[in-house]
Amino acid sequence: MKRKTIYFIIGMILLAAVEAQAGEYRYRLHLDGKPGSEAVKWSDRALERRARFGIQTDSLDLEISPEYVRQIEEQGLKIVARSRWLNTVVVMGENGEAVSNSMFEALSFVKEVDVVSTHQRATTPVSPEPVFANADIDDYTSPLVQVNALEPLYKAGYRGEGMLVAIVDAGFSHVNEWSWLNCRVVGARDMYSTMTGSSKVYSDMHGTNCLSIMASPEEIGICGTAQDADYFLIRTETDDSETELEEDMWVAGVELADSLGADLVNSSLGYFDFDTYDNNHTREEFGQDKAIISRGAKIACRKGILVCNAAGNERDNPWEYLIFPADVEDVLSVGGVDSSGRIASFSSAGFTVPYVKPDVVARSIRCYMVNSRGVATYSGRGTSFAAPLITGLCASLWSAVPQLTAAQIRQVLRESASQYNEPDSLYGYGIPDFGVALEKARVLAEEMGISEVRADVPRAEERVYDLMGRPVGRETKRGFRIVGRKVVR
Repeated sequence: MKRKTIYFIIGMILLAAVEAQAGEYRYRLHLDGKPGSEAVKWSDRALERRARFGIQTDSLDLEISPEYVRQIEEQGLKIVARSRWLNTVVVMGENGEAVSNSMFEALSFVKEVDVVSTHQRATTPVSPEPVFANADIDDYTSPLVQVNALEPLYKAGYRGEGMLVAIVDAGFSHVNEWSWLNCRVVGARDMYSTMTGSSKVYSDMHGTNCLSIMASPEEIGICGTAQDADYFLIRTETDDSETELEEDMWVAGVELADSLGADLVNSSLGYFDFDTYDNNHTREEFGQDKAIISRGAKIACRKGILVCNAAGNERDNPWEYLIFPADVEDVLSVGGVDSSGRIASFSSAGFTVPYVKPDVVARSIRCYMVNSRGVATYSGRGTSFAAPLITGLCASLWSAVPQLTAAQIRQVLRESASQYNEPDSLYGYGIPDFGVALEKARVLAEEMGISEVRADVPRAEERVYDLMGRPVGRETKRGFRIVGRKVVR
C-alpha cells in the first residue's frame, strides 16, 4: 500500500502569519447548487452499464455550474480539481500564493472553504520501490491457488473479458514501453496535468506493479488475475507534497472512471495523516463519510462500481488501523496474509461494529509482479499488492456472470470467505474462495432468472497518446471516442 499523507481543515480561511511563508496554497470551495449545469458526457459503454443495472441519473451526475466556473476564473483563480459528486472545486491563485478572504466572499455561491495545502515541508518522504528477490520459492500460481481461483476462473477461461478496470495510483512507469502490458491499456490520464501543464502518468513504478498483477500474461512468469480485461490508468497521487489535494484528485479520477463506464476501480492508495499534523484524520471518522476520499468512494459504489481498496500497512505503526477510504462499508477493503494464510504483521486492523472491515484478505508477501526492468519476480510485501490480486479476480468472476451487480459480486465473495460466520478485525471475513463465490453467483443469477452469459464487448483497436499521457482521437469498439480530455459519443 502506497502510504501518503493529507490534511483536512474545515471552515473559512484564516491567513495571518502564514501569508508570508513560501509555498503553494490550494483551497477547496464547497458550492451551493448547480444552476445551468448539464449532465456529464457519458461514453456509450457507461450508458449501457447504467441502463443494464438501472442506475438513475441524479444531481450528482451534473457537472459543476459553468456560471460558477466563469465567476471563479474572473476572480483570478485557477481551478485545479473539481468534483461533480461533491460539488466542489479546488482553486489556487495565479502563482500559488495565499488568497485573501475577500476574494472568496465575493463569490456568493461558495458555502464553505477548506485549505487543502499551504507551505510544504522541506523534505517529503518518498515510498521506495519494493525490494525484489528471485521468484524461486513457490510457484507463481500460488496466490491464485490460495484463494481457489486457478481452476474455477483462470483455467476455465474466465479472465476478465469485457470488464473495464480503472487503476487509481501514483503513476505507471514503463507501461507505455512494454507491449505485453500496454496491449491491455485503453487510456491514461494524469489528473494533475490541468494544474502543471505536463504529465507524470508514466513516472512511478507502484501503479505498474499493481497493473502487472492483474494484466500480465503467463508467458512472462506472472499469472495475471484478469488478463483479458481492459485497463484505464489514472494518476491521482504525487510525491511533491503531502496534502489533501490528493483526495480531491482521487475523487476526480474515479468520477472520470465512472464517465468512461468502468466496472471496477483498483486503489492501493490511502490517507490518514498530513503535512499539518494537527489536522490528521482520526479513528472516530471511520464510517462517518467525513474524509473527502471516503465520501467519493461511497458515491462510486452507489453508482454501481466495485471499488477495491488496500486496507493499509499500518498495524505495526502508531496508527495501526485502516486507511481511508477502506473504511467505507461498500468498498471491498483488502488486507494481507502470507503464503501460509497467516495475517501479515503490517496488515491494518479494522473493526467488526457496525460492520466488518477489512472485507477479505489475500497474498501480500512475495507477490508476483514486474520490477522496473520488466522482469517477472516477486516483491517484498504490502496490501497494495493484495488489492489488485482481488480486484482482478473479481473482474474475472464478474465476467462469468456479468449481469450481477457490483454489490452482488462483493456479497458472494464475502460469503465464500473462510470465516464468514465468525469475522474479526484482522482477517475480516477471511480468505475468499472464488470457486465457492462462482457457484454462489450462478445460483443467484438463476434465482433472478438470468442465464449465465459471458460479457461480449470487443476491445479497443488502437491507442495513441499525446505528450500529457492522454489518449487522442482513438476510436474504440466500445462505442466511445476520446479526444483530449473529453469523452464524446
